Amino acid sequence: ILGITQGMFDEIIPLAAEKKPFLNPRIVLAADPIIQDRIGRLQIRLSAVRALIMEEAEAVWEMTESVFPLPPQVRARFRSALSHVHFECLEIANDLFTLGGTTVLDNSSSLQRRFRDIRTACQHVCGSAALYRPYGALLLGQTPDNVGML
Repeated sequence: ILGITQGMFDEIIPLAAEKKPFLNPRIVLAADPIIQDRIGRLQIRLSAVRALIMEEAEAVWEMTESVFPLPPQVRARFRSALSHVHFECLEIANDLFTLGGTTVLDNSSSLQRRFRDIRTACQHVCGSAALYRPYGALLLGQTPDNVGML
């Protein structure tokens, strides 16, 4: 999901260098300070979720060398982080898709395909917001309702 989202950036940047806004055709999108701000913020958000999941994955990997099976709280935290990455990438992708304007609505647009791919990935159980509950329950010293989600 991180790669698909980065791929959308890789496509929107050159598009913004050429595309002229309908309401101000004297400039290209890339010259618009509002677009510049949004692209900068979105890229930082993507970098933040990439750093989060890498940190979580490294911690889990290191722990597996000495502890197996992993404690429920560790598994629940990793799954919560993974869910967060899915939803953050979906929000970033939605913003990038919107920035592309009507150009991305064409069936030949790979931005459209990438957006559909992200949307599909978020329909998977690993992108479920329900994955936060077991972690929250464990943090609060409670037994999660759905132990199967651990």
